[in-house]
Amino acid sequence: MNNNKQKAKQRMIGRKVSILACVQAMVTAIVMLQGLPALAEKGEPKAETKVENNAEKKESTPMDFFKGEPDTAYPDTSPLLTNVTGRDYQSLNGEWNIVIDEAGMAWRVITKHDYFSSGAGVAEFQHRLLEASFDDSDTLAVPGDWNSQRLDLDRYRSRILYQKDVSLEPKEDKRYFIHFGAANYTTDVFVNDELVGRHIGGYTSFNFDITPYVKSGNNIIIARVDAHLDETTIPTMRTSDFWKYGGIIGDVGLVTVDNTFIENYHIYLADRESNTIQGWVQLAGDNIANQSIELGIKKLGVEGVGHQRYGNLS
Repeated sequence: MNNNKQKAKQRMIGRKVSILACVQAMVTAIVMLQGLPALAEKGEPKAETKVENNAEKKESTPMDFFKGEPDTAYPDTSPLLTNVTGRDYQSLNGEWNIVIDEAGMAWRVITKHDYFSSGAGVAEFQHRLLEASFDDSDTLAVPGDWNSQRLDLDRYRSRILYQKDVSLEPKEDKRYFIHFGAANYTTDVFVNDELVGRHIGGYTSFNFDITPYVKSGNNIIIARVDAHLDETTIPTMRTSDFWKYGGIIGDVGLVTVDNTFIENYHIYLADRESNTIQGWVQLAGDNIANQSIELGIKKLGVEGVGHQRYGNLS
């Protein structure tokens, strides 16, 4: 009986040693993949590591790609423009190229062009990379949720990158906004590889001033939409009795305004008996002082009513 117990104890010790050796081998392999020196054997001094002080040197190891995105302060949206379709409005609805980014690896591809040429091999892995590009990707209709457009996206709740080319000839006396009717749930907008900002919320309109980012010719617009919900979102993932669709579910358009422009306004019938119309106008831009504001309502025959100042209309 004692011999059996002793043999069982020896087998248990052997298993522990084997498990420890496997763990050490796995850690050593991971460290080697990251381009760092292997772990030193127990009892042997660690070899000194020479670190090159070259901040401009591009990261070259394949593992650098998988670092994901940095801790980034996302710029907020611009104040919401009123009546966008009543302005100089170019619809961007239609088919948008898409890339599914379930693993969340798109940040470096967008901002750093950190990808390999098509079909390039990686010696450390002895495999070839599968590269996704917008040029030969699938498309989704905008506006529209992705869940009902493709069967494989029926229950998808992660990220998709939408991409569209927009031809533009910017003028110095104009500003350019990209306006989204809605996108569910978190949307990051990039223009020509530069982060413009983030909007959180799936059921409200938002826009960004993209004037500093556009250029003459072709402009690449990317909207990264993340449909993930948790206990902090509205609605939360578990406390609603309806399906939360993902994607760009509202109209998308490019809005062109003057450098000084009407950002928001509200006109209403203040008193029906006296037929009094009141309202307010909010200006934005480079020169909002002492501007002339006029109100015209063609169907009522009202033209040229207003004040030679920035304020209320009556």
